[in-house]
Amino acid sequence: MRDIDKIISQIQEVSAATEKMSGGTEEANASFSLITDTANTSRKRNISNSTINSITSSFNSRNFKSIQQDERKGECINKIALKIYY
Repeated sequence: MRDIDKIISQIQEVSAATEKMSGGTEEANASFSLITDTANTSRKRNISNSTINSITSSFNSRNFKSIQQDERKGECINKIALKIYY
């Protein structure tokens, strides 16, 4: 599997974990840990900014739209996106 496929797969896992954040922090911590690993992988592999931008565009996918309607979960998504960019 190519690195980019691994990153996309990880983002999908983060999406699923974030959707389960109904009240607990365990899933949230797992999500942040996973997305941090994803960001670190992208830095180590020197993945281009345009590739990262295309990955983060997945935050506009149907998986994330429903999450963004909830303010608390929306804040979580913003933090995840920032971890990818920076």
